[in-house]
Amino acid sequence: MRIATALVDEGLISVDEALERVTDEQLAAAQAPVFGAELTPDAVLARGLAASPGGAVGRAALDPERACRLRDEGEPVILVRPTTSPADLPGVLAAVGVVTGRGGRTSHAAVVARGLGRPAVCGAGEIVVAADRRSATLGAHTIAEGDLLSVDGDRGVVAAGAHELAPAQQSDPSLARFLLWKQQRA
Repeated sequence: MRIATALVDEGLISVDEALERVTDEQLAAAQAPVFGAELTPDAVLARGLAASPGGAVGRAALDPERACRLRDEGEPVILVRPTTSPADLPGVLAAVGVVTGRGGRTSHAAVVARGLGRPAVCGAGEIVVAADRRSATLGAHTIAEGDLLSVDGDRGVVAAGAHELAPAQQSDPSLARFLLWKQQRA
């Protein structure tokens, strides 16, 4: 979408051509909510790879079963795992965001999260889940089951607490212009 907008600005393609080049899926990913303000350094728990775009806020769940349970209780969930496998799919489906200690942009967690439109940060550092599965360490930080986390899948940041989300077009002038073009052509 940004490339198509830049090509229009340079006079290399028309607005109609730009609209044709961007799929609905690409546009939906570009419109994923983002954090309205920069996350403060003291709130940042970990940095990893920006594996799936968007931002999400939810309660930490350290296994798929607890993710499903929290979701069933009406809580938004951030699934926090050392890595994911197909057995974790129910937890990913229950979650509004995913954090893994290992993996990259082509890892299971990243591919599944992108396919489901869930923000994800992968490769955030070693995650060690306690034997009772009620807490985990993420680098130098301890995360307890149910802690409030914010996941920034655009910048690859995991932060403590709830941080305000904003529509992407508020922070991205290219997206706002592209959406206006799309609206004008509808």
